[in-house]
Amino acid sequence: MSSALSVDKSLVDLWPVYEKLGKQLIVMHKAEYDVSLINSSTRQRLRIPPLLELLSTQSEEPPLVSLGSFSAAFRPGASIEELVRFVTASSGIDDLPWKLDEHEHQYKQLIDQHPERYSCFREKNPTYRKVLSDLDPTDRLYLPRLMLWRVYGWGLDLSVQKQLKFHTISNGRQFYRNWSRVMGREGINALRITVYGGQYFCNIPQDVEAMERLWNGGLKIWSAWITNQPQNFTVAKKAISSEKMPIYTSGRLSQLLLLGDLVRASIVVAPTVAEMANLIFTTNSGAMKGLEALGYTRKVDHVVDALSHIRDKLNTELLPSVKMLFHGGEVGLFDVEHILCKVARKQQKSTTLSIVWRSKLKEADLKRKSKSIEGTKTVQPARKRRKAAT
Repeated sequence: MSSALSVDKSLVDLWPVYEKLGKQLIVMHKAEYDVSLINSSTRQRLRIPPLLELLSTQSEEPPLVSLGSFSAAFRPGASIEELVRFVTASSGIDDLPWKLDEHEHQYKQLIDQHPERYSCFREKNPTYRKVLSDLDPTDRLYLPRLMLWRVYGWGLDLSVQKQLKFHTISNGRQFYRNWSRVMGREGINALRITVYGGQYFCNIPQDVEAMERLWNGGLKIWSAWITNQPQNFTVAKKAISSEKMPIYTSGRLSQLLLLGDLVRASIVVAPTVAEMANLIFTTNSGAMKGLEALGYTRKVDHVVDALSHIRDKLNTELLPSVKMLFHGGEVGLFDVEHILCKVARKQQKSTTLSIVWRSKLKEADLKRKSKSIEGTKTVQPARKRRKAAT
């Protein structure tokens, strides 16, 4: 088409318009195709030429596979391009190369209000910065303090975190006294951890015995590690899960988050892609839901391919000013996991979801529209029969 337009110089300026229209047509085609696939689960009603399937087969990127009973065709490049854009838009840099769409603007407002819950960048979260400044990885009490902070302080108001005095506690009973005093002054809601999801706080033990067991377990592990670093990732994971501590023994999400902190501090060796994929898969964290939003299936080998591909793409395509916001100026596997969790959260809200990615809200809306179309088609013949009978 570009060569055709070049024949008449007056039409050259229309090329960007045609490009934009083409992208919009693909989005419209995808929506129609989604509906046709829903309908085809019961009977063949609508046949749309598989344009998006053809686009997918032309890509050299890992294939995206349908999920569960609801299937839809996705172009791999579009999902990853949207991910690069999402991370960039979430960075808060001043020199964004485009104007924010409405869903991006709405998500940025969420980041401003609740950075711990919505930001893609761990290094920019207030709690993370406070932990990095207050805790010394060479201290003999570093690990038990960090473990208590992860469970009882993450994402709380900074004034509450200050009152809990994580950086000065020397045993579990002392922390229990601090925690009880704050509850008496501020109320239990001030201590409610929400950054990990609504059900997390319900599972946190609030008795002194549990806090002491957690502290003592962390102290035992740290006594073996403090002069023997860095620890092998698998060995470290096994040590944390086998110590019979509250939260960390059975709480796989807590294990994942703690391992991420320890890798960031160079206490534990960074995992291989396969080790990270297995951790995400068995934890079933928000990152797994984020991968599904991008179109990947819930299979370990697909998670391996996805993590490797996403990490490479982000490190290659993000602006240097955005990459510098990650530790060491590079996107690591735990950064990818963190970003994917935010993708899942973005797709949970109708005001922030991206039409490029999967969303249960979007799929439910398509199903409702599909049922409405089917209902219209089945009602009309019945009316005709009644008229013929009269």
